[in-house]
Formats: sequence, structure tokens, C-alpha cells
Amino acid sequence: MRAIAYFSLYNVNHSFDELKKQFEVYCENNLHQVIKIFCDKAANSFDSDKSYIDLVKYIENPKSSYLIIIPSIYHFGNDLESVIRKVCDIELLGAKVICANDDFPDPIQNSLNQLDFGNVSKSKSENIKNGMISKALQGKVLGRPPYGYRQGVSGDLEVVEDESSLVKLLFQKYVNENTGLRKLAAFLNKEKYQTRRGKEWNVLAVRHILKNPVYTGTYIRYGFRLPKSHLPIIDSSIYRQAQDLMKKKYVARNANNVNPFLLSGLIYCYKCGEKMMGVTRRQRWKKSDGQINRNVYRYYQCQTKNSQGTCNYVTWNEDKLEDLVAFKVNELLSKTPDKSFDAYLKKKIENENLDVKNAERNFYKAVNKVARGQMNLLDINKYIIKLDYSRRSGSDNNFKSDFLNSNFHEIWPKYDLITKRSFLFNIIAKILVKKNSIEIIS
Repeated sequence: MRAIAYFSLYNVNHSFDELKKQFEVYCENNLHQVIKIFCDKAANSFDSDKSYIDLVKYIENPKSSYLIIIPSIYHFGNDLESVIRKVCDIELLGAKVICANDDFPDPIQNSLNQLDFGNVSKSKSENIKNGMISKALQGKVLGRPPYGYRQGVSGDLEVVEDESSLVKLLFQKYVNENTGLRKLAAFLNKEKYQTRRGKEWNVLAVRHILKNPVYTGTYIRYGFRLPKSHLPIIDSSIYRQAQDLMKKKYVARNANNVNPFLLSGLIYCYKCGEKMMGVTRRQRWKKSDGQINRNVYRYYQCQTKNSQGTCNYVTWNEDKLEDLVAFKVNELLSKTPDKSFDAYLKKKIENENLDVKNAERNFYKAVNKVARGQMNLLDINKYIIKLDYSRRSGSDNNFKSDFLNSNFHEIWPKYDLITKRSFLFNIIAKILVKKNSIEIIS
């Protein structure tokens, strides 16, 4: 593979030349092609990792996929959260992170071995890890078996016939009929297929199946890759075609990154009760004179419609909905006595430390699920986002009083997105969105 090394000399006892030599030997022994080395030589802490930032920018090139090799997990940080953040940064861009350590090549495994993990004792953590690694080497099931398989008496994966037929159908329609993820989810729900938990299908569940190499008979966990460890459901060539197709679509979507939506996570469809989500659509057309016109449309739509294709109740233009929410918030503040509202904010502030603790606990639980094979690594990102918002919310208390005066509409546009979201989440429980109006629940 095309290999890139990253070193941080902060808190490391080896010189750059020693690490470089080790990297080159590792690549030679494992048949990797040396591409580039990034090293933060003079960093005084992990907060000033300029070369790490350069590394992330370098691998953003969608035309190539890379293997990022670090000597040990300490080159990414001294605590579990810092390491997980960097691993997610890189793997979100399509690259893979491994440690140049034959015993612990997987970064999550390496982190759990070297760093503190929540409130779990070292001895208990070691017992858990040793058991999981032993299972991984044998291709035994860790956690919940993937859709299409069940855990056999011996611990191996066994094919579930009716579920495997659905897996084959998904790959066939995606690869041969070029059916998109949303249309696949809508198709499954229309045909009354249900997930293993008896729920409707959505985009994430479909994508998880299409990206999982387990269906080719290959077991991957903790850096161990065991081909032909169980019966395949699909041919490896079909799987590769699906990955190539998904990568092309992923590149097209990310060629034009957009700003996040202000009201995400706060607004709900009045009809079906599901969350609404921000959607961006780009349109390109040719005029009669040959001139090319382009436009970008941003709006909020019921999440059920977007992921399952079922709810057609409500769609709102981004600016119109956000302006209406600002107007209604201003009304809410004007009707609330200053003293009462001040007391409300103080109570919110007192609860913010608890929110941070809860977000941290949920983050560590998610890491534990990844370690047990019950969650995809990249799914941790949503827990990182919640952790960031809970911490940011606690640091922005000074601006809250600014919104109590009558010049709300003049003040509101001056604040950045995170500040606005923090404020809204502090005073609003949810917003129910109807076709022509909204209802704020505080």
C-alpha cells in the first residue's frame, strides 16, 4: 500500500532519524510503498501539531488512498480522546491508520492497551482485551453478528438464508442497477422488509451493509485480516465494484463541502415526529445562448423522507425557517420576565457541567462498543460532536444576557453558528415544524 508516516517528537525518546529508519524497514518488510513523512519536530505539546494538519490536508486528495503509519499511539496523543479524534479525522478521509507494532497494529487496540479507558481497572481492561484478541485471531464473533449471519455454536459466523438473500439483492441493485442508497432504503420499506430489530430501513443501515467486507468471507478486527474465515454471501469482485462506485459518489459529494445547518438536531416534523435534517441540492443547467447557470438550494426536510422515502409532509427553505425561528425566539424572550429568564439560564448553566460529564461518558461507551466490534469506528464522530457542543455551551455563558434586550434581530446575525446553536439548545427543547408555521417547546 501507499504508506505515509507521521511522527510527533513530543514526549517520545527517539530521534527523527531513528523513527525514519524504523518506518522504512517496516514498509520494506510489509511491502508498502513509502510516499511521505510528516513530523512535528519542535512541538512543545499536541496542541501545536502543524505537520499533523499538513498530513490531513495532503490526504484530502480523493484520487489516492493511503496507509498512515505511526510508531505508537503516543504520537497521536497522551489520552484516549485525543487519539480517537485523530484516527477519526484520517479515516473519514478514506485513509487507514495502523501502528508499527506487530502485537497491537490496530490504533484502537493500541490505545486501550496503552492509555487509560474510562473507569475500568487496568487488570479488567487487560482481561477483556486479551479475550477479544484471542477471538479475533480465530475469526470468532465479537459482539453482535452482522446482518446476514448468526453466531454458530463454535463461535463462527453462519449464513442466515433469508437475510443473505436481501444482502445479495442490495449489492445487485447498487452495482448493476445503479440504485442509490436512499432509493434502496425506500424500496426495502415499500416491499415491507424490516431490519433485524423489526424497524424500517434507512440510508445508514444500507450503507453499513454495502461497505462491510464480512460478506466476502473476510473477517477484519483489531488489525487482523482473516480471509475465508467463514462462508461468503457475495463475490469479492461485486464487493470491489460497490466500493469503487461508493468512492466515486463520495468524492462527488465532498467536492463541494457545505456549511452545517443551524437547526440540525432541534427541529422535528409535526406530522410523523421524526427529526428534520438540512439538505443541500446543486442545480446546473444550460441556457439557450449556451451559458451555464448554477445554483445551490439549501432546505430542511423530514429525515424520514430523506432516509426512508416515506414522509412527504413538510419541506422548508433554510433562510425562511431560520428567520421564523429567530422571530419566535425573540417573542419568547420578550414575554419572559427578566428575573425569571435569568433564573432559568442560571439553572441551565448549573446543568452544563452534568451535560459535559454525560457526553464524556457516552463517548467512552461508544469507544468500548467499537472495541467489542459492536460499532463502526466512524460512528464515534457523532459522540465527538455532542462532546464539543456540550463543552462549548459551558464556555459561552457571557453572551446569553445580550439576547435579553429588544435589539435581538440586530444582535443575532453577529454571532457564529456554534454560538447560535449553543444558545438555542439552552432555551429550546425542540421545535415542531408544520407546513406554514412552527411551535417552539421550551
